[in-house]
Amino acid sequence: MIQEMLLRHRARTVLIICPASLQEKWRIEMLEKFGLDFRVVDTAYIKQLRRERGIHANPWTSHPRLIASMDWVKSGEGLRAMRDVLPPHAGHPRKFDLLVVDEAHNIAPAAGAHYALESQRTRFIRAISPHFQHRLFLTATPHNGYTESFTSLLELLDDQRFARNILPDEKQLSQVMIRRLKSDLVDADGKPLYAQRKLQALAVPYTDEEREIHQKLNDYCASREKDAEKTGSTFGTSFVNQLLKKRLFSSPAAFASTLEKHVASLSNGAKPKGRDAMAERILRKAILKADEDYANDQEVENAQSEAVEEASRRSQPLTQEQQRILADLRQWAQRAKNQTDSKARAILDWLSANLKPGGQWNDRRVILFTEYRTTHQWMHEILASHGFGGERLGLLHGGLTQDEREPIKAAFQASPKDSPVRILLATDAASEGIDLQNHCNCLIHLEIPYNPNVMEQRNGRIDRHGQREKEVLIWHPVDGGDKSHASVGGHGDDILRALRKLESMRADMGSVNPVIAPQMSGLIEGSLKDLDTRLAEAKIAKARRFVRAERELKERVAKLHERLLATQQDFHLTPDHIQMAVKTGLALAGRPPLEPVALADAPQGSAFRMPPLSDHGRAVWRACVTRIPSRYAPSPLTTLWPRGETMSCWST
Repeated sequence: MIQEMLLRHRARTVLIICPASLQEKWRIEMLEKFGLDFRVVDTAYIKQLRRERGIHANPWTSHPRLIASMDWVKSGEGLRAMRDVLPPHAGHPRKFDLLVVDEAHNIAPAAGAHYALESQRTRFIRAISPHFQHRLFLTATPHNGYTESFTSLLELLDDQRFARNILPDEKQLSQVMIRRLKSDLVDADGKPLYAQRKLQALAVPYTDEEREIHQKLNDYCASREKDAEKTGSTFGTSFVNQLLKKRLFSSPAAFASTLEKHVASLSNGAKPKGRDAMAERILRKAILKADEDYANDQEVENAQSEAVEEASRRSQPLTQEQQRILADLRQWAQRAKNQTDSKARAILDWLSANLKPGGQWNDRRVILFTEYRTTHQWMHEILASHGFGGERLGLLHGGLTQDEREPIKAAFQASPKDSPVRILLATDAASEGIDLQNHCNCLIHLEIPYNPNVMEQRNGRIDRHGQREKEVLIWHPVDGGDKSHASVGGHGDDILRALRKLESMRADMGSVNPVIAPQMSGLIEGSLKDLDTRLAEAKIAKARRFVRAERELKERVAKLHERLLATQQDFHLTPDHIQMAVKTGLALAGRPPLEPVALADAPQGSAFRMPPLSDHGRAVWRACVTRIPSRYAPSPLTTLWPRGETMSCWST
């Protein structure tokens, strides 16, 4: 699309905004596949530019085709330079031509509690987008489950058609949104281009002590929720409770760090406070900030710690029973954070059976994904201490620079015969949009994400174009106990059944219905046994009917087009033949030749005026008209020429 717009002179300047990890990929692919030279704008580029052109050189006007990280441009030098070059008001002609935002879901505002809070990324795109004539947003997960966030993203794309918090009109949405499903893409033989995705359960045999800890945390959270309801301030308490549960499902180390921050904030003087509007806004802003997407894992940890501290300070004082439960949880967490838990042992068993059978490494590879840097470090130590470290283990996390990430990705993408890496341990922040599918079709989630979009982003690292295997295998950790015992979170059968239902919806519609996404937390924690998919299934049924009708229409049009081409070939109905027949007929009748005429919508020399017909000619023409079915009105004789040109023969 970029190349086509450049060739048509519809655009000259192009700016691509993407995650930092994708900058080099964009630059290389645009150069190798399209011959387009893009420059990556960063701090080093600005320094080099000013050495060559002077201290007042602006990077945004230094080259017509630029690439920048969405986190670098949102503040600092990149933002200041952009403000310097943008005019006060967006007018015509626009300052720039084409804006491309890759992984555009990252610029959507964080949403919750009925409104969306704009991040720095959102504010930057909102500020610059009016100064671009054309805008193109790319994402595999446009809807994060919140209507407020989705409509805000649409507003950034086209504020004339869409507005925040206003449900988009389907007709208007179809004008700007193009959706391509993997299931729709086939090769010349009609075979699917993409591998089949297969979900598997990684059964975790939790110990009695681990089950007891999960139950104690549930009891503590329920008690805190009950106290918060008395004052009507459940927002902060609900956030802390859910974060504690999420991090306990992730690892003892992640749970221990958040629990300590929670306890420290409570110890600093948690006391009941009145419903202060300013305090509520500060708390809400901190929590929504913690829900934003970050490219650096440490920023994630810092934002969550700040939100936990703010929420805990404004919560109710602990009761004696709550203090007792917290003491038990802290004692266990401090001991367990340096140990191998049941889930880690299940993963080690899987690695031994699938990658190192009989103690010998084979050529299979696997990716281990986690949301938290603390869990990443914890799992790294466990793998290294059990013979799965060293050159066999690659590490990707948000704290690495681009130069540090590239060799790791290259080693994992290389053939197993050339590279010893067999395991890639990665965080979400470091892995968005990257290709890892060359020699890997296995992926294990260290924890099941509460957000289906995060799960889809992870799975998409290997379930993408270029996957060589017929199946992509995804493992989810679930309680391996039977239903007669209390489960850790949702029972394994319930979770896997729901995940397969989500996968079916994704295959049908390309994304998870926003009605379903908020139910994920209840499913994972065990408060729900299944997902309520009635509304989503009704929408899918409607979409299927529409797709079926559209497919049938396309097939009918294709058949009619084939008949038209066959008829043209049988009767030699080409523009040249028709023109020659008319010229010959006029000559035989002794009439003047065709007279070229100029039409506003036709190329020069492609339209002609018929000379006046004789009495006999008019009689013949009337006979032709009477043979036309009555439902068709008489019309001028029009013949298609190459490249859409027309020849019209008019009688006077």
